Amino acid sequence: MEFNDQLAELTLAYQQELRSISTRKERGISNAQMLQRELIEALNDVEACVTVGQAQIEEEKRRQLQLREQNAQLLRENVAKLQNDFCASIKEQYEREERALIEEERDYEIMELEAMAEQNQALTIATLQNAFPGKIAFQQLLQHMPDYRYIAESFPRPTNQHEALYCTGDQDDREVHILQIYRFFHDDLAAAFEASAVRMDV
Repeated sequence: MEFNDQLAELTLAYQQELRSISTRKERGISNAQMLQRELIEALNDVEACVTVGQAQIEEEKRRQLQLREQNAQLLRENVAKLQNDFCASIKEQYEREERALIEEERDYEIMELEAMAEQNQALTIATLQNAFPGKIAFQQLLQHMPDYRYIAESFPRPTNQHEALYCTGDQDDREVHILQIYRFFHDDLAAAFEASAVRMDV
């Protein structure tokens, strides 16, 4: 009888321990499942965060590429504009220098021609005076004298600057450079003029 009571107590204790173990096991499984769900949710959150971050990174990368392309295009346009402006400036400077060189060469040519003309004129006057001593004389007319201005106005003027520079107009429109004007005196002509004047007075 006592043995049976002990056996019953042991059996009851064993069953209670089994139930306790089963309860702890179920609680552990429940906790594990809950932890697993929490872990899955956390992993899902991490995955969503990573996905959003990747999307933001791709968007920022695309924006940076677009911005870099825009800046590169703007740089190319600015460089092209600077090149065009520089080439235009060089061309303009070259044209100015070329015009200045042409004008300078023309001035030198005119000065050379003027020097030759003055030399020929001086030689001609000296030759005539030596050939006819006491018969002829020359008087230089200065620019402020009325006779000088009257004679100078008788020569044609160039119709435009291009014709004056290159003599491309008609022959009568070419520019004339007046170096000096002389009044010519001749004794025989003066005597004939005086005799004619006397006859007209009579």
